[in-house]
Amino acid sequence: MLALLVAGPALAQAAEAPSVLPPGRVTVLMWHPNDGVDPLGWPFGPDGADAFTRRYLGGRLHDYPMLMVDGVVPVEGLPGDGSLAATQQAYGQAVGSRLGEAAPATLRIRSGTAARPGGADTVLVDAHVLPNGALPSGLEIWAALTEDPVHMRPLLTNGVFDHRFTVRAAVQGPAVGPNGWNGTLRLPLDPAWDLQRLHVAVWLQQDGGTGLGNAWRPREVAQATHAPLGEAREQQEKGVLVEALSATWCDPCLIGDHALEDLAVAAGAAEPRPRAAATAYLREAPGLRALAGALLGAAAVLWVVRRR
Repeated sequence: MLALLVAGPALAQAAEAPSVLPPGRVTVLMWHPNDGVDPLGWPFGPDGADAFTRRYLGGRLHDYPMLMVDGVVPVEGLPGDGSLAATQQAYGQAVGSRLGEAAPATLRIRSGTAARPGGADTVLVDAHVLPNGALPSGLEIWAALTEDPVHMRPLLTNGVFDHRFTVRAAVQGPAVGPNGWNGTLRLPLDPAWDLQRLHVAVWLQQDGGTGLGNAWRPREVAQATHAPLGEAREQQEKGVLVEALSATWCDPCLIGDHALEDLAVAAGAAEPRPRAAATAYLREAPGLRALAGALLGAAAVLWVVRRR
């Protein structure tokens, strides 16, 4: 399928992506599919899907990579000519289209670990939602734990070995009432994860209902923020949640991963890291990129079939 870019009028009118985004306004999450092939995928909920797919895609077919900004601005596949430059521009425009939204609440977070004999095994996130006026109905609070980066060389790989902003755990919290919310969210902590690379993200998101009126759309993110594990953060201006669905076996995801990394660096949400040489190679060889993608996709299907 062709790459698809869907957004509102603000995105359609944007001429160029911003090269530098306002600092402290962007939270980045990278999800991986729970497909039996990608070692970074894990199930969320009774259907066994990852949390990105469960919220946004259901069971429909889709292109990789998939970007979702604030739950309502998707970029599916590689836009334009499929180059890194075109993807960077599309991602930047998608984020820029949401930066002008008003923040309906201030979000305060502070995180830490709860220890049991043998080491820490739980992340505790204290969150406070302070409304700027009455909050709309249908809001839920979410939290996720990311590791940035995860160093891994999977058996079936597209050449990305430093996996940025990888979601390790997530929890769907309770509904947020019109007067706000405060409480503690709990996330599991695996001893194999590097504590120095863990970050906590918290966001307010509309549920999947359709009776929200014209002001709010299903799955729209009202506020988002993040901080390194053990630190506190207060988000007063509108924070934009940028989520991506990538896969270690997906060749086009090599471009999407790097474009997302560039966006996070421009937004001050991440430190730059050395770029894999494979990016330039694939950027200059679209025919080889398509062939490699087809071969990797076929290998992934065969891997899944053999595991069943």
